[in-house]
Amino acid sequence: MTKTRSPRKRPRSRAPRRTRLSPGEIRANLYGEALSAFRNRGFEEVTVSELTRVTGVAKGTFFNHFPTKDHVLSAYLEEVWASAEEEVAGEGLVGTDAIVRIVDAVGRALESDPPLARALGPRLGSLPVSTSLDGSTDPRPLLDLFRDRFRQRLAESLPFAIPLQEIGDGDLATLLVGSLAEGIREGAGPGGDSRVTLVPALARGAVFLIRSAGFAAPDVPHS
Repeated sequence: MTKTRSPRKRPRSRAPRRTRLSPGEIRANLYGEALSAFRNRGFEEVTVSELTRVTGVAKGTFFNHFPTKDHVLSAYLEEVWASAEEEVAGEGLVGTDAIVRIVDAVGRALESDPPLARALGPRLGSLPVSTSLDGSTDPRPLLDLFRDRFRQRLAESLPFAIPLQEIGDGDLATLLVGSLAEGIREGAGPGGDSRVTLVPALARGAVFLIRSAGFAAPDVPHS
């Protein structure tokens, strides 16, 4: 009697293992979801609980990357600033030429993103520097960081300029940052109008301050 062989069972296909996200990927997911929610519903309406639920992480994970929602806004503005710096580097600009172009580029970016410009406006003076990927923090306010960057740019111009006024590069950098912050607050202020008007007012303010201190400055860019 011939035995019939039972058909061989095919091995069950194993479900692919879920790839564990890296800290950088987790941060990017949180950042992207937060900005999207801020744009769609407004900064004040979005909660950390909502963001962690959508991204599938614990609240503690969110706070490891962004101690507050304000840190998300700081990361956004730092990203806008970094993009402006890249634009300046690509054109080979230095000194006061670079300052005016950076201010103009920041204005263009925020003007094209009204919800985030409005979220930034009233908070600029208190925004912290965003937390780094490794969790380290910078104790300075964000505007102090930008002030130092302006001061470095002014130092690039000093060998070629004799300021007419008794004003140090640190004081002028402070005025430039203050003008930038006030311009964003005014241009992105609350109101029924959905538009945000920042260009060319921000660059115009920077040019005025730079020339008032006796430095050469380019004309306001035609954006």
